[in-house]
Amino acid sequence: MKKILIFLVSAFAWSWSALASESAVPMRIGPVSNYGVLGTSGSKIISQKTGEQVILRGMSLNWADALGIPYYTPIAITWAVDNLGIDVIRYAMPVQHYKADESEPVAASFAYMSSPTSAEDRIDKVVATAIENDIYVIIDWHSHRALNFNEKSSASVFFKKMAERYKNVPNIIWEVFNEPVNDGQSQISSYANEIIAGIRQYSPNLALVGTEYFSQLRGGCTGVTATNSAYVFHFYAHEHPLYKFQDRIDNCLKDGKAVFISEWGTTAADGKTNVNATNTNQWTSYMDQKMISSCNWSYRHIGSGDNASESSMFKGTTQLVSLEDFDNAQFSTSGALVKNYLTSKRRNWDDVYTAGARSGSCAFSHVSSSMGDGNISGKANAACTYTSSNANVATVESGVIKVKSAGVTIMTGNDNTKTVVRIVPLPDQTLTLNEITCYLDGECIGEGYGNISDTGLKNEKVISLATTTQGAPVTITSDNPDAIYVKKATCSNSGRCYGAYNKAEVWIAEIRSLGVVNLRVTAPAVKGYAAMDMTVQAQYLKIVVPFKGRVPSFNNQTVEYNSEIELQMVSYDGVTPVTYSLSNNLATLDGSILRAGDTPGAVWLIADIPETDRYQAYRDSVRIVIDHDPLEGIKQQRVAGSRLNARMYGDKLLVNADRHGTIRVGVFDMLGRHMLTKVENLTHDTNFDLSSLGKGNYVIRIEMGSEQKLLKWSKK
Repeated sequence: MKKILIFLVSAFAWSWSALASESAVPMRIGPVSNYGVLGTSGSKIISQKTGEQVILRGMSLNWADALGIPYYTPIAITWAVDNLGIDVIRYAMPVQHYKADESEPVAASFAYMSSPTSAEDRIDKVVATAIENDIYVIIDWHSHRALNFNEKSSASVFFKKMAERYKNVPNIIWEVFNEPVNDGQSQISSYANEIIAGIRQYSPNLALVGTEYFSQLRGGCTGVTATNSAYVFHFYAHEHPLYKFQDRIDNCLKDGKAVFISEWGTTAADGKTNVNATNTNQWTSYMDQKMISSCNWSYRHIGSGDNASESSMFKGTTQLVSLEDFDNAQFSTSGALVKNYLTSKRRNWDDVYTAGARSGSCAFSHVSSSMGDGNISGKANAACTYTSSNANVATVESGVIKVKSAGVTIMTGNDNTKTVVRIVPLPDQTLTLNEITCYLDGECIGEGYGNISDTGLKNEKVISLATTTQGAPVTITSDNPDAIYVKKATCSNSGRCYGAYNKAEVWIAEIRSLGVVNLRVTAPAVKGYAAMDMTVQAQYLKIVVPFKGRVPSFNNQTVEYNSEIELQMVSYDGVTPVTYSLSNNLATLDGSILRAGDTPGAVWLIADIPETDRYQAYRDSVRIVIDHDPLEGIKQQRVAGSRLNARMYGDKLLVNADRHGTIRVGVFDMLGRHMLTKVENLTHDTNFDLSSLGKGNYVIRIEMGSEQKLLKWSKK
């Protein structure tokens, strides 16, 4: 059966406003009402409001891509709050690639680098949901390569923009780099200090910094000088048992550095197999003992094929989309472990919030009731008078709680006792919507457009069924029908109308001209469910075609000193001109020729392609490493079979390794006399200047940790 990319949406999630977060208010008492903005004090994560040490337990959403997006809804997140007792949710925003290299690019419609507006809109809806549930939300730059040329500048812009947008939102936690792979801790910390400085222009909220080698603290907790910052550690219990990694965390805490475990799993590191209950229980006990906050990976179903992941919360191969789906879902083996841990540690935030104000005859049991239940009797003391902190939600009259609207309010009795009254909104109706993002070449997200209604039109795409899951009739209107026109019709084409759409009445988008439109989707209330009124975007766009991969010379590569690369001067259409630029002066451009200089290092080659009638503007970049010395008469030596490599070029020693740390270089003459010592922190390629030594034969000893290499050198 063909697959359709779907998004389940609800009125609560997607009701249109300039920003959903601007109108969001807490609908319950949770950790944010108790703690407010988080920060750090030495090794502790604390409430900036009270100074109290804080521990949060929650879930990390899967990558915000086609597989993960269905769990980024209010239904999914609110269910986790109600049923798992989570304090925090992590928004794992795909940036550009799934890996540190470029072998697995994220689909353009989900990657921040290619679709920033869409990503920011999704973030805002999740932030609004976090506000309404009074939990924390981690906004995570979910990348392994944030120090790459184009990502770093984009991260700076992104975090400044988000910090300004959410400058008064206490729920936010910033995670500026998910899992560095090829960067040393000094590089990571330098990056983090720069990014967090931009955040601090607007937001004092807690910032999390990924650490060396998949956030495993390989380089320790060093270098971050920004206030209210914590270092990140990640583990997958089967592959990373506590006894092997505990010292890394303990050393950070002893050094007065806070640690936040923003991603952990019960399985092997790939998330696919080997759920390890013993190792998991050791880790959770340790996190509780050390008061370390954490998010489990990941909140989704297991899935099938290459996408199957045993570290997922729920069993099955089908996405969970409706409230009924979640209520009927079965936990995976991993999910059962995590659910038991989270629910055993859940806190009654109503009691925490009202602590010290519960002794008195006017106090009554905290109330959580649905809007559909109406007024509430038999709870409040009719002999008391109460002041409501939010009279728009509820008041008390002669002992009867008068329900006005959904929300939360604190009833203060005349004896100063306090009781929480929460009125839960009616659940939202659900509707499966196909994303309408199509391109001039006929490609669409999920499936291309074609003939749907057997009217002969070739430009149709199904939006949704004509009724909600709960049976209410749906109405859809377009604010720009000249670009995308919508209509209701029977889905007749057997080649495209399969599954629930076969011979069913559906809403269809008729793609007419380039543009971005707002589709307003409404449905009346039905018994037990609220009315639906939301706006979603539909797009018909110019084509996006990456330059990289289509041009042989435009790929990451290593070149010799003073070598040349011929560049393509027209783009993939063979007509549109390409403009090149360089990130530094280690190389030069002369027309279509890039000339490497004679200094080792790396330079970013940036290609800019202008917009045309058919193609969107595009910018891409590749890394050119200048690394080989072709000059004769200079002896070169690369230490084979080792992660530590060294060579001489002229009077300079070039050292590199596949990890980062302190390099100690000792130079000895042929009589064994010590001539020179140099110590540097290795960050990618590190140069040592040995020009102070006279002519002669030398042995150079290079040490990194327990590894040692010898290099012979003749200076003439």
